[in-house]
This record gives sequence, structure tokens and C-alpha cells, in this order.
Amino acid sequence: MTGIGVAMMILSLTIILLGGHGRLVAARTGLKVRARAAADAGMADAIFKMNKKLVDEAVWDNGTLPAAMTTVEPMPASFNYTVSGSPLSGSFTITSTGTCGNMQENVYANLVVDSYWHGIGVKEDVYVRVVDFGTIPEGEDISIRTNSTESNAMTFKAFVDIPGEVIYGPGGESEVVIDAKASTNFKYPPYAAAEKLDFPPVDPPTGTTHEDPITTDTTIDGGSHEYDYINLGNSQVLTINRPSVLYVTGTTTLNNSAEVIVAPGGSLELYLGGDLVNQNSVGFSNETGDSSKLKIYGLPGCTQMDLKAKSDLYASVYAPEADITLFNSGSFIGAVVGNSFDMKYAGSFIYDTSLSSVNINDPAACFTVQRWWED
Repeated sequence: MTGIGVAMMILSLTIILLGGHGRLVAARTGLKVRARAAADAGMADAIFKMNKKLVDEAVWDNGTLPAAMTTVEPMPASFNYTVSGSPLSGSFTITSTGTCGNMQENVYANLVVDSYWHGIGVKEDVYVRVVDFGTIPEGEDISIRTNSTESNAMTFKAFVDIPGEVIYGPGGESEVVIDAKASTNFKYPPYAAAEKLDFPPVDPPTGTTHEDPITTDTTIDGGSHEYDYINLGNSQVLTINRPSVLYVTGTTTLNNSAEVIVAPGGSLELYLGGDLVNQNSVGFSNETGDSSKLKIYGLPGCTQMDLKAKSDLYASVYAPEADITLFNSGSFIGAVVGNSFDMKYAGSFIYDTSLSSVNINDPAACFTVQRWWED
């Protein structure tokens, strides 16, 4: 065989070997990609199951953390995941393993208990009539968010200064959704969310004692109470002296000059099965000066909520089906979640950032991915 023939044979064998190696590398890469996709699918399933568990359980049961082993079609591949941690540790760790052929990929995430209270969050419209926004402590960001992409779903009065994020529904257009004046100042450019914000419903509290409706001056010194309705007459006062839970299955009405007072030693979790109607009342007075001491929750039957105070109002509101109207010439200090939110008067809105930290059993609690990593 000539030297040229030998060289050609060697070159041909080399090409064949390289081609085989390339196909092997491509096959291994394909298995690796499918294994990683399966691991990601397991992670998504674990996060979904954790949030569903949070919504479904009135009291968190840490003994039934999600775990799964599932085949992902049509890859074919499979994933399995486990969740560890507890509310006491402050976080949960998800470990998800994807397998395809002889390839395995691992991904991890830390979930922390967060809350829906990051400023103002609504499904539909938010009307910002107040000029002054702020946060406690100063320098933190506030979030104003809607799921809507409809025209003028977010309306901002002239000279409003928003020290935080303004977020509208997925696929929305800023010039359509936002009605702002030339003098409106946004700290960050408004933008569309990647996905809609979920608003889980509120369940009734457990362990309440059914009692006669409140229709006159009343003082409550703690405990959990259930009423068919509350109807405070003119100038009548409901005073909360100790930590208390009130569940009103029907309408709560505050007539002329009526008032609900949370005294310095008290706190109130008010669950509303029906509407909160304000008939030119004084409204709420939270004398603790702590927004977490007055929490108002709206169940699915609560579709209207009128908030008023004779001065500053410290409160946190989670009522995802309610159209919430704030009648207040003083400051509102806290956070609001509702179907819609309209600030009628010219007081300030100050977001209390401490409300982002809640107990895992709080109706406003949710899980947030703090960190995501892989091997």
C-alpha cells in the first residue's frame, strides 16, 4: 500500500472515530439536558405543592411535607424531590433530582415565609389620589401591583412620588394600563409581571365562640368570638383591650361617629364574612401605633370595605374579593391587598415593611424562593 493510501485509511478511521465520539457526546448531552429539565419540573411541582398546602391547611402541619417521584413524559425521564425544614428554622429546603438514562441532575431551592403585604396589591384597579408615599423604615421600597392589563387600571394623581415598584399584569402595556401625569415620579420604570399574582381566599378562624351580635358600647378583653353581624349605633364604641379574634359572618356597620378602638394593650384580628360599611363613622383607632395589631381579613363574601379613621390609621388589610375605599385625611400606615383600592382623601400612604414577616398560619402568608442553585 502506498504512503498516500495508508494516510487516507488513517484519516478515514479518524473521522469515523470522531463521528462516533461526537454522537456519544451528543447523546450524553441530550440525557443531561433531559435530566435537568426533569429536575426543574420536580422543583416547580414542589413549590406548587408547598403553596397549596399553605392555602389548604388552617394550621400548618410540618409532618406532611410534600415529596414525590414521577416519570416525565415524553422525555422519558423522572424526578424525585424532598422538602425539609420547619417554620421554626425560618426556611424550607427543596432538593429535586432529575434522572434520564444514566445521567442525574440536582437542583435546590430555599423557601422562606413571606407575605402578600408589600404595599398595595390588587386584582383590578388602584386609584392613587394621595401625593405622599413612604416606608417604615425610610429608604425601603414599596410595591404597587395589579393583575389587570385594562385601560387606566392604575391611576396616579399629579405630583405623586412612588418610592418603589409599579407592576401591572402580564402582557400589559404601560401606556395603556397606567394613567399618570407628567408630574408623577416613579423611582423605577413600571413594568409587566411575568405571571399574575395569586390571591388565595381567607378561611374562617377556628375555635370561635358564637355570641349575640354587637349593637351597643362593648369592651372585649381577649378571646375568639363569632357574631352574625356588628351594628354600632351613633357614637357607640367597640373597645379591644386584649389580643382578640372577631369573626363576623354578616355585615359590619359603623354608623355616625361610631368607632372601633384597639387599646394599647390589645390587638385585633377581624375576619369579615360580609361587607364593612361606614356610615360617616369615626372608623378605626389603633392606639398601639403598630400596623400588625389591627389585621382585617375579608372572606369571599366580603366585597366592599370602607376604611376610615379620625387621624392616622395603622392597619394591615387582606381582602382579595373586596373593593376597598380609604376615607382618611391622616396617614395610612400599613399595607393593603384587595380586589381594588381607592384612596379618596389626601393623607399619606406609608408602607410598614415589618408586615412582610408574618407567621406561617397568617392568611396573608406565602412562600418566596430566596435562593435557587444546582450542583
